[in-house]
Amino acid sequence: MTKKFKVIELTGDIMPSEYKPVNKTEIAESILGRCARLLSFSKTLYHETYPNNFVIFNANVCTEVDGKIWFGDIDITRDEKLLKELDKQLDAEIFVMYEMACRFETAGRKGNIIEQYASWSTRRGDLRASKI
Repeated sequence: MTKKFKVIELTGDIMPSEYKPVNKTEIAESILGRCARLLSFSKTLYHETYPNNFVIFNANVCTEVDGKIWFGDIDITRDEKLLKELDKQLDAEIFVMYEMACRFETAGRKGNIIEQYASWSTRRGDLRASKI
C-alpha cells in the first residue's frame, strides 16, 4: 500500500491568522522566555503537580496599545513577578488571555476589548470573577 502526500508550497508570507511580533516582544521574551514556551508536555500532569496554581496554557500576553506581544504557557501563580516586571519595563498594564481570545480571527484585538476578554491583569489581578 502506497501512501500519497500532498506537497504544499509555502510563500513565506505571514498569514492573517499568524502571530506578528512587535518591538515589545523582544522585551517580553527577555523576561518570560521565548514565545511558544511550554511548561510541560502534559497539561494533565502539570495540573496534578500544581493543583492550586492559576495556569493558562497557550496564553496570550497583551497590552491595550499593542495587542498580543507574547504567547506561550503561563503559570500566573509562579510567573506573577515576571509579568509585573514586564509591566514595569513597558510601563503598560499586562493582560493574560486564553488562547482563543486573541488568536486566528481575533488576533488583532487591541484597546479596551483586551481587558474585556482578559483573565488576569498585572494591575487588577484575577479578572475572571468580575465577568461571571
